[in-house]
Amino acid sequence: MRKIIISSMFCVIIIWITYPIYEDFVNHKTFSNTDVWGIRELSFTKHITVLTKEILGTIPKIPYIDSNKDKEEDKIRKELDEIKYEISTCSNYTLNRIKEEISLDGILNRFLYTSLDKEIINNVINIHVNPLIMTIKKTFNRVRPYKLDETIIPLIDKQPSPSYPSGHAIQSYFIAFLLGEKEPLNKTHYIDSAHDISINRMISGVNYRSDIEYGKMIANKIYAFFSESNNPLL
Repeated sequence: MRKIIISSMFCVIIIWITYPIYEDFVNHKTFSNTDVWGIRELSFTKHITVLTKEILGTIPKIPYIDSNKDKEEDKIRKELDEIKYEISTCSNYTLNRIKEEISLDGILNRFLYTSLDKEIINNVINIHVNPLIMTIKKTFNRVRPYKLDETIIPLIDKQPSPSYPSGHAIQSYFIAFLLGEKEPLNKTHYIDSAHDISINRMISGVNYRSDIEYGKMIANKIYAFFSESNNPLL
């Protein structure tokens, strides 16, 4: 019975979204859907229960999403210019790393110095983290950088899913937080790896820096939920 209760709690991710679309989202106590983005069919088979902000806190609204103010337009322009600069100065070494990190398996390969089983971590991400990532992306629906600035030519294939938050940042930092607790001596290495993986998404031209910064924040909130609920993931 204890195992059943713990397993059920794993499927509960607490979300509070400070954005007008939240009302439509929160009316559905669970989220389960299948969408087609580009050529990919993405299935959300896990139910994500929406409770209150007191437990998880807030997931910030997308930066600069609905403002026409010059100041906020300047912030977007700076992010786009940063992406173009990073693309133009990307080394062959970094480009190879970017290509290796496209898949979850590639991300996990950056954490090879862990003693934990890669397949177990892969299952944790697919079951408990990815459905939430896709839910948030679908909710905010931020366009990719190259759709705002056609002079941005990404170094990898264009992504069919929305930009905010960076799924790679959430995945990699979640893994880093998880492994850092299990293996404190390697914690710094794990965080550094997560940082590199996340920044590489901006260098490749598919994410804004703000996608990455908030992705790290959200990863921390997701991990804190499991940690504070005293539900060991591994």
